[in-house]
Amino acid sequence: MKKNLTIYFEELSQVLFFRNMYFGILFLFVSIALNPNLFLCGFGSSLVGFIYSRLYQVPKNLKYGGLLTINGLFFGIAMASLFAKTPQFYALLAIGAFAIPVATKASYEVLQHWKLSPFIFAYILVVWALFLCAHTFGFQLIHENEVLKDSTLALNDISVDESSWGIAGHLIYSVFKGLGRSFFLPNALYGLALFSIVSAFSPRRGIFLLAGTGIATLGAFFLASDPALIEDYAHVSYCAGFVGIGLAASEEKINFSSILLFCLLSLFVTMATEQLLKPIGLPLLSLPYVVTLWFALLSRSPRLNISWA
Repeated sequence: MKKNLTIYFEELSQVLFFRNMYFGILFLFVSIALNPNLFLCGFGSSLVGFIYSRLYQVPKNLKYGGLLTINGLFFGIAMASLFAKTPQFYALLAIGAFAIPVATKASYEVLQHWKLSPFIFAYILVVWALFLCAHTFGFQLIHENEVLKDSTLALNDISVDESSWGIAGHLIYSVFKGLGRSFFLPNALYGLALFSIVSAFSPRRGIFLLAGTGIATLGAFFLASDPALIEDYAHVSYCAGFVGIGLAASEEKINFSSILLFCLLSLFVTMATEQLLKPIGLPLLSLPYVVTLWFALLSRSPRLNISWA
């Protein structure tokens, strides 16, 4: 049991590209403390993925990368952020949690032909499928702000006085809110907590996490002809921090300027995919992060045949 718990928390820590049991424990503890309803759903789903990886045959790369556990975590928190908590919701959550390992293995089998990792693409596919089915059965969707009401720290009561902080204050607030929104908890305090935890274990990765979100937030600000046109820069910059820390943790050495360039690219990918998915009513989730990392991997492999694109 002790060995399995150690492996589980090591796999969970890879949600931010670590492989450290203590980081996994601290990440889960802080997340559940700030919003238990959201992250307990993620915790339960991640356990399903982890147990599956122990009991059944799983490709070595998936098992070592903890992708079944990570996809389960993201699936749980994404579902909890989308739907009102009813008995039917928990039935839907359970169905999806058991589907995640299969979807992860399937996406791996397809993408390995182009030497691409599935990352957390599997959870996106499962959430989309259940999201479309939920409309048929009349599941109640909740607004993003409703997620904050489950917090034990009443994070929804915390607001920013833009008149006194000015644009600089609003941008700083949006950066940390974007960090929190990457885990479906759109609050600057949670983003600050994530940045602090990452920096405590690896200052270098903390810098890339913050710089990635910061460059995308600034990009959104300068793209807006009027700052008032974008009320929440975190809405389009939330995936950039993942891109930054993901590329910084890559085995291949990528220079700082290239990483920031891909972080900025994630901003445009976010806006483009949002416009693509909006007409069909699908949530954006973490798709910009996955697509941007695929772009990065393909651009760093010049001999890879990408004629399919």
